[in-house]
Amino acid sequence: SSDASVYQQPSDGIRKIIDAPPTPMLSFSPCKTKVLVLNRPPSNPPIADFVREELKLAGARIDPQLRAPSKMSSYLSMSLVPMTEKLPPKPGKGTPIVNLPEDSAINYVSWAPDGKHIAFFVRSVDPAKGGPFSLWVASTETGH
Repeated sequence: SSDASVYQQPSDGIRKIIDAPPTPMLSFSPCKTKVLVLNRPPSNPPIADFVREELKLAGARIDPQLRAPSKMSSYLSMSLVPMTEKLPPKPGKGTPIVNLPEDSAINYVSWAPDGKHIAFFVRSVDPAKGGPFSLWVASTETGH
């Protein structure tokens, strides 16, 4: 009966399933020649994400530090791959979107109508590093 009160780890097979990286989100360019691969954060977020202060206003949950929804989905990184690559691509394939701040989250990604640029919001997880959101634009040719 003392075993029931001790924390136990699941078997290796179950842990592999739980700890597997999430499948990336794919967004196809308007001209259908490139794919934007959006990498999601781990499925098991840190406890700090759950204990952040939030306000409940008219059914919405707001993070008062970020002045934004508290449970927003986001991406950690992005890369562009040619439509000829097998999807999802192997790590290291394609052109990464570079120079993004560390410890930030990517939201609201959108292609330009001609497919030459992508626009997105970068959300700072540390409000002390400036405003909570900034608008970014990247070239789909260079990743800058």
